Amino acid sequence: MPPGLQNEPQNACNREITVSEQFKLTQKDNPQISYRTSQKVFSLGRSRNCEIVIKDPHISRVQAEVRSANDKYVIKNVGRNPLLINGRPAPERYLKDGDIITLGKINFVFGTDKPPQSIAAQASAEEQTVVVTAPQEEAATCRLMIAAADGNTKAVPFDKEKLVLGRSAEADVQLNDPLISRRHCVIERREEGVFARNVSATNPLMVNGNPKTESRLYSGDRLRIGSHSIVFTSNLPADIGQSDETAPLAAARSNRPLWGVTFLLFAVIAGYFGYQYAYRPWQVERTLSAVERYMDVGDLTAAENTLKELFTRSLSKEQAERARQMLAKSALLAAEKKMSAGDVVGAKKSLSAHLVIHGSGPEAGTLWDRMDYYCIALGKKLEAEGKNEQALRQFAAVRDGSLYQAEARKGISRIWLKYQYAQRQEHTIVELLKEGEAHFAAKRYLTPVNRNAYAVYRAVLVLDGDHVMALKRIDQIKQFYRENGETHFKNQEWAAALGFFERYRIMDPDNEEVAAKIDTCRRRLVNPGAGAETAASNRGGRTQNQQDRQRQDIEQLLESSGTKSAWIMKYLFEEKTGEADTETPW
Repeated sequence: MPPGLQNEPQNACNREITVSEQFKLTQKDNPQISYRTSQKVFSLGRSRNCEIVIKDPHISRVQAEVRSANDKYVIKNVGRNPLLINGRPAPERYLKDGDIITLGKINFVFGTDKPPQSIAAQASAEEQTVVVTAPQEEAATCRLMIAAADGNTKAVPFDKEKLVLGRSAEADVQLNDPLISRRHCVIERREEGVFARNVSATNPLMVNGNPKTESRLYSGDRLRIGSHSIVFTSNLPADIGQSDETAPLAAARSNRPLWGVTFLLFAVIAGYFGYQYAYRPWQVERTLSAVERYMDVGDLTAAENTLKELFTRSLSKEQAERARQMLAKSALLAAEKKMSAGDVVGAKKSLSAHLVIHGSGPEAGTLWDRMDYYCIALGKKLEAEGKNEQALRQFAAVRDGSLYQAEARKGISRIWLKYQYAQRQEHTIVELLKEGEAHFAAKRYLTPVNRNAYAVYRAVLVLDGDHVMALKRIDQIKQFYRENGETHFKNQEWAAALGFFERYRIMDPDNEEVAAKIDTCRRRLVNPGAGAETAASNRGGRTQNQQDRQRQDIEQLLESSGTKSAWIMKYLFEEKTGEADTETPW
């Protein structure tokens, strides 16, 4: 039995076909078109060298090989285009009567005919070769096949000169995805053909796995914007590119005699280099193309397992980069599938498992943005359920500099104030002002929890939004933290400056200037000697210690508590013995 094939039991309704019968394919939507042959080993595809010829641009030149094995027919996909049996990718398997075989865009029903004995005896080799031309589409058509991360697909006709794709409601094709710009890319027809053009200033356009500013499109080309996969299809002759399915077969067919030891040595050397630098890269490319097909049909497990096996081989730099990009795409699709089902916790865990191993590469940038989005979504869910401290940890785990940083800061400030308002709902303005002035005089500006000036004055503003004294005191508290932070920042006292700036940001989460200085303080604390020498060293490559530290940072970032939440819990929620009488302003 061939490797990878499983012999299924026979029964009356699902019998396996023996090769004593005649191989037959019948077009499902047009039963008048069929293909027959009595040969035991043959090939099918759009090349005239195949025994069964199907002239369709979406079928490979040599799409499949069929042979006899254990007195049954076995079909093996050898082309770069997918071959589906009963709707699933099938690299190699036995055929059963009634199987639906999808080649290109055409569905065939497999069956057999028992030819009359007299006719079978008289059949010649020429009569066993069938060449049939598949009917062409009635009219020239171009379309975009769009697949979302949750598996939903739709076909968009390309029936005008230009299509704008983006998140905006004004786009011709609206795609709801935060990783897609409002106007992301344009598909347009010119005299030379169809072109895809990136019009986003921040987000990339990927064409066949490579970032592109502009690219000529041919039928079958794959585009990627955000988490959406788009396939351009066309039956116009100008849009059908040349086939790249050539295989290194010439050396295998050569059987000419050798003319001496010199020629033999030359052939051995040429064969080695041909295998090393032609055949092996070609094999890797075939495997990467198979992974793309698995992801297109939603078989993420097969895609991931194939990529893991591929990483055990010796890959070129370009092939390894492409494989990492595909692995990142597969991880994102798996997480988005859980997210679309409402399982935000499962989506976050799924993405975390990938990032803890592969989170340091450039291809992980999109995944980190998605991870921040999951933290925001989970934080809002927990906040709505009244689990404020758990929600705070999720908001605090969002990275500085993230697309969702401003939203995370607002969530942190909102929960902190909500935590303290609960204690003062029944107090009058007079009572609140008396308490606030006592805390202000003692310099208890932000802590302890429920006993600090800022929280009291904010409670006053809830009752009277224009109260002059409350507004004045809050401005003084902000000024205190801002001025002290600026002084320490100027003196390059990074830890002290960071403490003042972080507390200021609780009161003013939208201040971008303070956010930038917080980032500077953290970088200086991690790498105090950052300068020309360090920059030159970094350009020379990361050392093993740097890589180990980065791995540790990633693991810490993905802990359920979140790295950035530690200081919030310390300064805003934990009360220490004697803290009520301290003169420390924080």
